[in-house]
Amino acid sequence: MIPVIIYLLSTGLQLLASIYSLFLIRLASRKAAWISISAAMLLMTGHRIVWFIAFLSTGRQISLDIPELITLAVSCLMLLGVHLIRHNFISINVADAKRKMAEDALLVSEARYRSYVDMAGQFGWVTNPEGEVIEDIPSLRKFTGQTYEEAKGSGWANALHPDDVEHTMQLWNKAVATKSPYEVEYRMCRHDGVYRYLLARGFPAFREDGSIREWVGTCIDITERRQTEQELRLVKQRLELATRSASLGIWDWDITNNIMTWDDKMIELYGITWETFPGGVEAWFNGLHPEDRDRTIEENNAALRGEKEWDTDFRVLHPNGTVRHIKANGIVIRDSEGTPIRMLGTNYDITGRKRMEEQLLKSKEELELKVTERTKELLLINEQLKVFTRDKEMLLDELDEIFTLSSDMICIADINGYFRKINPAWEKTLGYTKEELLSKPYLYFVHPDDKDKTLAVGSNTLALGATVSNFENRFLCKDGTYRWLSWTSNPNPEKGITYAIARDITERKQVEVALQQSEEKFRTLFESSIDALFIIDMDGNLIDINKTAYERLGYMKEEMLSMSLYQLDHPDFRDKIPDRIAMIQKHGHAVFELAHMRKDGTSMPIEVNINLIDFQGRKVFFSIIRDITERKQSEEKLKKRERQLMESQRVAHLGNWDLNLVSQELEWSDEAYRLFDQSPGLFVPSFNEFARLVHPDDLVTMQTNFGKALDSDTTPYHVAVRIINDTGRQWVMEAFGVVRRDSSGKALSIFGTAQDITERRRYEEQIQQSLREKETLLRELYHRTKNNMQIITSILILQSRDIDDKKTLQILEDTRNRIHSMAMVHEKLYKAKNLSQVYLSDYIKDLVSALKESHNTEAEHISLDVNVDIIAVSIDTITPLGLILNELMTNALKYAFPDKREGWIVITARLKEDAIIELSFSDNGIGMPNNINIEETETLGLMLVRTLVAQIKGTLEIQTQNGTTFIITFNDKDTPARI
Repeated sequence: MIPVIIYLLSTGLQLLASIYSLFLIRLASRKAAWISISAAMLLMTGHRIVWFIAFLSTGRQISLDIPELITLAVSCLMLLGVHLIRHNFISINVADAKRKMAEDALLVSEARYRSYVDMAGQFGWVTNPEGEVIEDIPSLRKFTGQTYEEAKGSGWANALHPDDVEHTMQLWNKAVATKSPYEVEYRMCRHDGVYRYLLARGFPAFREDGSIREWVGTCIDITERRQTEQELRLVKQRLELATRSASLGIWDWDITNNIMTWDDKMIELYGITWETFPGGVEAWFNGLHPEDRDRTIEENNAALRGEKEWDTDFRVLHPNGTVRHIKANGIVIRDSEGTPIRMLGTNYDITGRKRMEEQLLKSKEELELKVTERTKELLLINEQLKVFTRDKEMLLDELDEIFTLSSDMICIADINGYFRKINPAWEKTLGYTKEELLSKPYLYFVHPDDKDKTLAVGSNTLALGATVSNFENRFLCKDGTYRWLSWTSNPNPEKGITYAIARDITERKQVEVALQQSEEKFRTLFESSIDALFIIDMDGNLIDINKTAYERLGYMKEEMLSMSLYQLDHPDFRDKIPDRIAMIQKHGHAVFELAHMRKDGTSMPIEVNINLIDFQGRKVFFSIIRDITERKQSEEKLKKRERQLMESQRVAHLGNWDLNLVSQELEWSDEAYRLFDQSPGLFVPSFNEFARLVHPDDLVTMQTNFGKALDSDTTPYHVAVRIINDTGRQWVMEAFGVVRRDSSGKALSIFGTAQDITERRRYEEQIQQSLREKETLLRELYHRTKNNMQIITSILILQSRDIDDKKTLQILEDTRNRIHSMAMVHEKLYKAKNLSQVYLSDYIKDLVSALKESHNTEAEHISLDVNVDIIAVSIDTITPLGLILNELMTNALKYAFPDKREGWIVITARLKEDAIIELSFSDNGIGMPNNINIEETETLGLMLVRTLVAQIKGTLEIQTQNGTTFIITFNDKDTPARI
C-alpha cells in the first residue's frame, strides 16, 4: 500500500507544479519557455496516471523502488522551485513600482517648487554646506548680469551695495556656522546698474546624520514695497504735524461694533487719559456738557439719518470741571443699503474764540450803555447844530444821492468798532437790514480766520492815520455764507472815525481759489501718476515732466528738461516725429506705440496718449506715456501659447467649439473643421448643420445629453456619436461641454472640445474581445483542473476498496479530502463572476458540510454552526485556507468526540480593519493537552496547519479551555488581482 501512496503523492505534486507554472506564465518574461515546461510536466503527469490505471487493471502490485522515491523528491523540489520563482518576481515588481513612484513624486515636487518661485516673482539659489555657490544659478545671473565664474564661491557678494556687504556677510556666515535659517534685506546691483532692495531667505537642508547637505533659498525684489513704506511714513509725519499745529483732534467711530478710535489730541481735548478712555461712543457722550448734551446728540442722530451734515459746536466738561468749547465736523460712511457703518471727523478747540466773542459782547453792552448816556448829551448838542445843519442840507442831499446810488459799499465807522453810516449797497450785498448792521460791531461780521489781521490793520495802520488800500477780508452774510470784500480806508483821527469803501470781490476770489486748487490738484496728480507725463512744446522740446518720467528712463529731472523727443525716441521712430506732430495739431489727439531709450542705452516699449491743450497761454502737447513692457511680453507669451495650443490640438486630434444659446451661433477652431472634414470657407457651423452630420441613430442620444446638460447645474455635456460626411465615410467623435450661465442661472452658451476616437473605439473593442477569450480560457482551465482532481479522488476511492489496513485507508481518506478541498476552490472559481476571488462564506459552508457528510457515522451526534461574513478571498489564500479547514475539521470529527459523545463545532470569520480577516474554528470536545507546542509538534495535521498558515502570512493561536479553539488571522489585501 505504501508504494501506491508514494506514487500517487508524487503524481499529485507534479500536477500542482504544472498548474502553478502555468499561473507564473503571466509573470515571466519568456512565456514560450514556461509554456513548454508546463506542457511537458502535464504530459508526464498524464502519462503516469494512465500507466497507473493500466497497471492496476492487471491486478498487479506496485513495488517501492529507488526511482519512485527519486521521482517524489524531484516533484517536491519542482513545486518548491516554482513557488520561489513566483515570490522573486513579485518582490522585483513591487520594488520597481515603489522606485517609479518615488521618482515621479520627486519630479512633481521639484516642478511645483519652481512654479511657486516663478509665480511669487522670486529667484531661487542653492549653495554647498559651507555657503559657497558651486552650481550655476541662472536666475541670479539673469538678475545681476554676472557670469557663473564671477558669481561662484562668494563672488555673488560683489553685486551687493558697498554699504550692505559687511552686514550681509556677517549674517550669512553666522547662519552657516549655527545651521540656522537666514533672512536679510540688502541692496543688489541689477544688470542695468540700478540697485534694488532684495529680501533674501535661506534654509539648510539636512542629511539623516544631522549634517547640512546644502543651503536652499530665494530672493524677492522689495524695492517698490520699501518706497511705499517710506512715502507712508512721510504722509503720516505731515498729518501729525498738521493736526498738532492746528490743535485738531481726529476721531473714527465704527458704528456697527461701537468702537471709537481717538488720537492723542482728542484725549487732551476731553481732559481724560488713555486708561480712562472707554473705547466706545460713550467717551463722547460722557464728555458733553449737560446743557448741550440733548441738542448735540439729536444733531448727531440727524447726521446719521442723512438729514444734515455733522457740523456743530458744543461744550466739553472735563472731569476736573474745566469747560472747553469744541467745533466738530464729520462725515458718515454708509453701506450699499444706506445704513451708516462708520463716521470720521475732527474736533477743534474754539474756547479762545468763544471767550473773545463773549468779551466783545460784553464790550458791546457796555458801549450801548455809554451810547445811551451819550445820546442824551447829543440831543442837546443836536439842537445846537440844527442851524448849522440847515446850511449843509443841500450839500448833504447831493452826497446822499451819490451815497445811495453807489454799487460799492460805503461806510463810516467809529473808533469803537461800529458802523455809523452805511449805504444801501451793504444791505443788498450782505442781506442784513440797515438796523442790524448798525447795531453790531463790524468785527461781528468778520470771518473768524480774518479777525486777527483786521484788528491788526485797525490798531497798527488806521490808528496812526495811514490810509489802507486793497485790504481783503470776509464778511458774514445773513444766509450764513461769507463774501470777500476789498477795502480802501482813510482814517480821521481827530474825529475818531474812518471813511471806507468796500468792493465785493467774491466772484474774483472764487475764480482765484478755483484756479489755485485746480493747479494744486493738477500738480498732485501730475507728480503722483504711475504713468510718465510729458508737457512738450510745438517743436518737440520738453517743458515739464513728472517723477515717473525721469526715474523710469534713469535720468535726473534737469537732464531730461534739456532734451527733446528726438533724443528720447528710439532711432526707428525718430523720422516719424514731424508727421505725428502735424497729425496731433490737426486732430487734437492721438494714441500710438513706440519705444524710448533709457539712459543706459536699453529700449523701453511705450504707449503714448497725447492731447493738444492750452497751458500758461500757449499751445502745448500733454502726453501720457505708459510702460507696456509687461504687456508686450504677455502678448508674446499669449501668441506662443496660442501656437502651442493649436499644435497640441492638431497632434491630439482635438478641436474646440463654442455655441451661443441666445443667437444660436456656433464657432469652431481650425482643428474642429479638419476633424469634421469641412472647409472653413465653404461650411458655416451651426447647431442644425452639425446635427446634419450626426448619424441618425445617434441623434436622439446627442439631443438627450444636450438637454440634460442645459437642465442641470452639475451635469456636463458628454456624448460620443458617429459622424457621416457627404462621401459616406463614418467615424466616431467624442464631445465634452460646459454650460455658461448668468447670475440668475439662465444658460447663455456652451463650450467644449471634440475629438476623433475612432481608433480608440477600435482598440477598446479588440481589448474587450481579448478579455472575453481569456476569461473563457481561464474558466475552462478551472473546470479541467477540478475534473482532474475529481478523477484523482475517484482513483483514491477505488484504490481504498482493495486496502484492508485502517491506517492506510485513513491516509487515503485524508488525502482525498485534501484534494476535494482544492477541487472545490476551482469549482467555485469556475462558477464565479470574478475569476480571481471566492466568497469565503459559500466555500466554508460547502466544504465543512461535505467533510461532515464523509464522516457521517462519526459526526451524526455533532452539531455544526457556520457564521461567516461575506468576504471575497483570492485564489492564493483560499486554497491553503481550505486545506487548513480540512485538517481542523477532520481532526475534530475523528478525535474530539470519542464514544459518540455529543458536542458542537463553530466556525466564524470576520473582516476587521485594514483588510484583516480573523477565522475561528472551535469545538467543545475533549480538547488538546495544555502544554502542546504548535511549533514543535510532529503530527502531520498540525504540521500542515502550521505550514499553510505561514504560507498565507498569517498567525495561529490555540486556546484549550472548554475544548479547543484555533484562531487564524491573516491579510488578503496584498494578493495580486487576476484576470
